[in-house]
Amino acid sequence: MSESPDPGPDPQDAGRHLGSLYVLEERIGAGAQGEVWKGRARGSSEPLAFKILSYDLSLEHTVVEAFLRERKVLQKVSSPLVVRFRDLVVEGARLALVMDYVGGGDLRGLMGTQGPFEPAMAAWIGTCVATGLAAIHQAGVIHRDIKPANILIDASTTPGTPRVADFGVARICDDAGTTHSTTGVGTPLYMAPEVAEGMSAAPAMDIYSLGVVLYELACGVPPFVGNPIAVIKSHSTLVPGRPEGIPDPLWQLLDSMLSKDPARRPDAEQARAWLAANGLAYEFVDFKKQPPSVGLIESWLTQIPLDALLNKRGTTWRKLTPQQQAEAADPQEAVKLMTEQPSIIKRPVLDKDGGFHVGFSEESYQTLFGR
Repeated sequence: MSESPDPGPDPQDAGRHLGSLYVLEERIGAGAQGEVWKGRARGSSEPLAFKILSYDLSLEHTVVEAFLRERKVLQKVSSPLVVRFRDLVVEGARLALVMDYVGGGDLRGLMGTQGPFEPAMAAWIGTCVATGLAAIHQAGVIHRDIKPANILIDASTTPGTPRVADFGVARICDDAGTTHSTTGVGTPLYMAPEVAEGMSAAPAMDIYSLGVVLYELACGVPPFVGNPIAVIKSHSTLVPGRPEGIPDPLWQLLDSMLSKDPARRPDAEQARAWLAANGLAYEFVDFKKQPPSVGLIESWLTQIPLDALLNKRGTTWRKLTPQQQAEAADPQEAVKLMTEQPSIIKRPVLDKDGGFHVGFSEESYQTLFGR
């Protein structure tokens, strides 16, 4: 929790202050539990996200005590596929959670503009979320509200990588005995049947919710819709139908994740491994953080024309001198340049079983991965 001394005035601090260390700059969202702001630490340009709990929640002394008690556990969760919990600020009647800022919107927005997804892409998203959930569960935390709005898209990668957000918030609010948390501790469309039965929280609840998200990704709608009471009843009594175009391995996984019996569901690591074992998972490498080797680029050039691999419309290319641009016509010089400045590589480069393709193309995705 923030207890550092006031670092003094910062001439760049034009927003609202939060404690002595942070500045709130822009409100970017609001919900039942409070508001979400974009801001930063004083003296820093790195963007951060701040979840400021509602006034009612902040007045619940059991909620404040629970977050104070659990903050070290939440800070232990470490995965690039989880939105990191960084700090907790208690200031008067305000309680704020400080987290990584993820600027690409959420999966709900992405589904609205691009869904439903090809099975391979749905599986990749599921693999990312399952990997994040495995880290959360390993730390002894249960999310309890897995849904598209709590899966953020990291715009700093191409394509945007899904990251699990808001882990533990619903559980802490519920364990503290408050009635202000999300309905039934979860969202009815994605709620495991045992939640309505009052069973104790367990990782299997998150797995069921992820199964619902995967189902919706693949066919465009969740398995059950209607008013909240009807949906909760459907989760307990009805079996979802199999959407068209779902490959057998993916459906087998979905069927087990959506089992009414929590004991039949895989855990998060098993779900991730199942996707990988059936050839449905992606491994994503960010070239900016892990530049490709000379050998890898040379292997791409055996199938991809040099001009197709160079991103000549990007900022990095435009900043090159005319001489550097001319030298890049030579494959050897181009390979050297791409290892030194990987931002000039057109992305994404898809690699499946030694077959390469660069850029976004529905036809290429279908050729490489099938429906």
